[in-house]
Amino acid sequence: MAAPPKTPARQPQPAEGEETEPRSRLGWFLGWIMVPGLVLALIVGSGAYVGANHPESWVTRAVLWLAGLFA
Repeated sequence: MAAPPKTPARQPQPAEGEETEPRSRLGWFLGWIMVPGLVLALIVGSGAYVGANHPESWVTRAVLWLAGLFA
């Protein structure tokens, strides 16, 4: 007895709202490099600003105390 011919497996259809194409390189670069880099630069920059212009503030003393724990 001959086996019936195999039918190709059906590809699952993407659900509504899912991307069907991969993200572009520019989108990847913006999402994984530029945005996190900008956030980190803002945090470091604001910390440098506060440390330089307000050396007696509670934020500066707290950071110096925390850094002293590991130094």
